[in-house]
Formats: sequence, C-alpha cells, structure tokens
Amino acid sequence: MRHFAAIGLRQSKHLVIALSIALGVTSSVPAQDACEPAYPDVCIPPAPPDLDCGDIEERGFRVLDPDPHRFDRDHDGVGCES
Repeated sequence: MRHFAAIGLRQSKHLVIALSIALGVTSSVPAQDACEPAYPDVCIPPAPPDLDCGDIEERGFRVLDPDPHRFDRDHDGVGCES
C-alpha cells in the first residue's frame, strides 16, 4: 500500500486504467484527462489535433472560454450549431 502513496495522483489514475485494460474491465465513462474542459457537457479531446464540427457528432453543446477548437464561431456559448 505504501507504493501507491508514493506515486502521484496522475500516475495512479494511469495505473488504474492500465490495470482495468489488462483485466478486461471496461467503462463507458471517459478518462477526465481525455476531455477538453472548455466543453463540459460532452467529451471532446483536447487539441492538438484541431477539430472542426464535421469531425465530431455532437451538436448544440455548451462552450466555455477558451474555445481551443473554435466550435463557437458566433461566441454565443453554443458549439456546432449548424
């Protein structure tokens, strides 16, 4: 147990993911690090690469500053409206 306390939180999350994969455990909840926080209601990967609305399925989702993928072209807080 002391070994887990010696490693950081980020490393321990990666260890849990690796062990889950090795044991065949799956989850529909994506890893927090894999989601861009500017899009809190959907899980869109952070840049790079730069994504366009045509690259994702989500439409009409909330966008916070900064908007690294520039999904909110008219700056009204809603991404990929059209």
